[in-house]
Amino acid sequence: MAIRRFYLQNPDFNIGLSAAQLEMLQDNRAIAYHERLPAYRMAPVRLQRLAHCPAPIFIKDESERFGLQAFKALGASYALHRLLEREPSIQGVCTATDGNHGRSLAWSAAREGLPALIFVPREVSAARKLAIEKEGAEVQQLDLNYDETVAFALAQSQVRGLTCVQDTAWEGYTEIPSWIMAGYRTHLIELERQGVFKRLSQNSWVFLQVGVGSWAAAVALYLYERFGREMPQVLLVEPEGSAGFLSSLEAGYRRAPEFEGPTTMGGLQCGIPSSLAWPILRALSRGALTISEEAAAATLQFFKGQVDFGASGVAGMAAVRSLVQDSEVEKLREALHYSAVDGILVFNTEGALLS
Repeated sequence: MAIRRFYLQNPDFNIGLSAAQLEMLQDNRAIAYHERLPAYRMAPVRLQRLAHCPAPIFIKDESERFGLQAFKALGASYALHRLLEREPSIQGVCTATDGNHGRSLAWSAAREGLPALIFVPREVSAARKLAIEKEGAEVQQLDLNYDETVAFALAQSQVRGLTCVQDTAWEGYTEIPSWIMAGYRTHLIELERQGVFKRLSQNSWVFLQVGVGSWAAAVALYLYERFGREMPQVLLVEPEGSAGFLSSLEAGYRRAPEFEGPTTMGGLQCGIPSSLAWPILRALSRGALTISEEAAAATLQFFKGQVDFGASGVAGMAAVRSLVQDSEVEKLREALHYSAVDGILVFNTEGALLS
């Protein structure tokens, strides 16, 4: 069975963030900054059909973004830009990452002539660590999990006089994560320009893979601004071994995954949800589901040569294929009004070279 756990809810649209916080998250200036970067190209949308699936599938393909094969540079680059506008004399940057955010921050720092110190948890693959090092950063792998690595990076940034640029938020640390989330709006504005949102409705599905949830929350918030209460159904997708949002939705409060198991979807192997992402996704998502390692691997193989899906990038499409093909999730299909679905949006958040 590809989908062994799921949790559904009816969105209450009560986000619960302050007007000042929402204003920061709804900043649309990032795309003007990104368009000035020499490597900027609008990421394409690929149209796919699946047998027995009633709706077209739109894939926002981030596998070539800035030559980094992942969308994360949209957030890291814009946050560093905003930071340098305010504090041009910073000595360097530091972060914890399970891969793409750290590589993106290293790339952004190198462009600005700044050193970057990146800490990665024990689960990060050698390939992801090497990809960060190739961007000129110092990378240290710790025998710690994700949340512990975040805490360590924060402490080290203070000791070494570096600025912590983290893509998750907690009490007292929200400004930089807000800038990162605002940076992600670039590819949502691209989708607007590409006409995708005109093809979606409240009967559509949008699948968002989640780690700490910052990117997924940025997408959900944009959809709410665009569609209001008639927004498409937002479904959060997690690996079975790292389902922090599903566990949090079940519990009704932010919590770390109930258990941490190995997963090939390394970019999603995070801990407790971001304090900024949680109220947004709790209020706006239709629910969360997990996908098995076998489903992710089968989807990678199915699309080989068609779409350059990476191990974490394939998560949303793996959820779509599982819902369409798995007879054991009939009740879930019915709850999501499968027969009425008129459009499906997924994001290939990383390319195959980052698997």
